[in-house]
Amino acid sequence: MTVAVELIRAVLRVNLWLDRHARAYARRRYFRFWKQSALLLIACVGVSMWLLLLTRGGGDDDADAASPDMNDLLAQIGRRDKYRKIIGIARATTRYERARVTIATQASVEYVHHVVDLTRRWDGPIVVAVYTPGDTYMAATKTIELLRRCYPRVRAQVTFSLLYGDDQRPNRADKAKLFRLDETPCAELRFPLEVAGARQTAKYGLYPVNAARNTARETVGTDHVLVMDIELKPSAGLEQAFLSMLARHRAAPDPRWQGHSIVYVLPVFEVEDGEKIPEDKTQLVELLSAEKAVYFHKLRCGVCHKIPYYDMWTDTTYRSKDLDVFFVTKWVAPFWEPVFIGRFAFLRNSTKQQEPMYDERFKGYGSNKIQQVFEMCLMDYEFHVLDGAFLVHEAFTIYETRLKERGAIIKANYRLLVDFAGEATARYRSQDCKLQRTGEILGYFPDEQRYDPSARYT
Repeated sequence: MTVAVELIRAVLRVNLWLDRHARAYARRRYFRFWKQSALLLIACVGVSMWLLLLTRGGGDDDADAASPDMNDLLAQIGRRDKYRKIIGIARATTRYERARVTIATQASVEYVHHVVDLTRRWDGPIVVAVYTPGDTYMAATKTIELLRRCYPRVRAQVTFSLLYGDDQRPNRADKAKLFRLDETPCAELRFPLEVAGARQTAKYGLYPVNAARNTARETVGTDHVLVMDIELKPSAGLEQAFLSMLARHRAAPDPRWQGHSIVYVLPVFEVEDGEKIPEDKTQLVELLSAEKAVYFHKLRCGVCHKIPYYDMWTDTTYRSKDLDVFFVTKWVAPFWEPVFIGRFAFLRNSTKQQEPMYDERFKGYGSNKIQQVFEMCLMDYEFHVLDGAFLVHEAFTIYETRLKERGAIIKANYRLLVDFAGEATARYRSQDCKLQRTGEILGYFPDEQRYDPSARYT
């Protein structure tokens, strides 16, 4: 971008110089011809230089935001980096009771604006951990200020925390690079928020997704927590329906669930770009029938988010009147990545159930959530798949560009997962969980009158 600006300036300077000397040369033949030729030649040379720079990795701006070498990126995976965390740098103005569900999510600065849509679909508390290495720190803090100023629901519901590596301490960036965010009218806010940190985070290496998830979890102050990506949207009324379900279960407990550690799984879907996010299961099933929705990552990883007995779940014949448990299962090896509502011990000396924290050695794409559920498998957790509630990603997720680079990162994280599985198996002294496909689903339908366990569904 800088090269293009300098090119335009050079052409304008030459044109101005020629105009100043026009009177002296006006009577000479072909003056206009030579003037136009000179300008055209300068433009052609400049464009050629610009294209050459782009093919070699870009101009000055691109050099600043260039990603590290692939070998350097792969070396980050498995390394125990240290992070500085600022918990609750901007806190929600609403004070919530502990018997609530908090959405815990994370993002780099260019994705933080998605929290605005999240507040429109969720009435409870939200915490966001923002990764702010180096130059992005000031952009992130300005972005948070603007979101809180322009969106009352963000100010009321959302608590922000920040994290960055020990070797990524914030720089005092030139305020001009922040696109004058503090002067942006609220009606025009989204574009600057998207570009303020764009192409800046990448130069600091792989995104430390698990460190960011842990930072968000450390910010939670309620009994229950839903850890999910910031681009997911919950079905309407999910929190209140979930709390009502828990109250019913406490009033009439199922003896089969006594003494077990339990999390509540939310099926995840994605809808075609431009489609309205479904409010309830009826609308979702209509989109699935019209092939305008699929389960999450179906086009990228067919087994990662497909719940057990998926076809039965999507059959409205078996629909629950109220939110309830559809199916109880152990972890389905080897790649199931359920998104769930779990318990969070907000007091460090609490004896309440708490899911294990994420291993921060995992960075970038692949296996970063499987390591947690594998450990939960070793801890003998039950996964209670819910009927009547779900999460949705806006637009289909397909294979992006730079597949070779992403594939190398996924493979490196999987090798780390194999090592992690060996460490965890030895630590828990259990051989019950394997990173191998067994083809067996261990579980049961709590309500056998509604869900026919003999039906031939997969």
